[in-house]
Amino acid sequence: MTISELISHAIKFRDAIESIPLAERTDSFKNFPRGSCGDASILMATYLASHGILGFEYICGERGQQELKNWTTHAWLRSADVIIDITADQFPDAPNCLVFHADSTWHRTFEAGVPQPALLNEYTGYGALLMQVMYSKICSKLENGCPKNS
Repeated sequence: MTISELISHAIKFRDAIESIPLAERTDSFKNFPRGSCGDASILMATYLASHGILGFEYICGERGQQELKNWTTHAWLRSADVIIDITADQFPDAPNCLVFHADSTWHRTFEAGVPQPALLNEYTGYGALLMQVMYSKICSKLENGCPKNS
């Protein structure tokens, strides 16, 4: 998979999210991209896997200090040499792109936690059913939908 193909997938997926009317989005996507990074990352990994693009892990990081009220978290996908982050633009200091080299200077401003599985069918946390609903809506907006094995 080339970087240009990953960028194409990321753009199509993000555009599909943005094309869903606000009233039809699940709560975690109401202010997309703000506050949507975790769910969006899991759904993006699921979409990539449905196209045979495997090997991405879910990364959640944090930066700042709670007592200074500048603490925040953020989530993205990472493989050995690539980061896919379709919600980075919720931060004013983030570069304006969706696919990064794995040693992204901006992503290193977050203290990353332990990598986690990134696929929706591996996710059992709160909101898994709502993410499945949102994934179906996103797939319905994509020109060729999502392959059935996703």
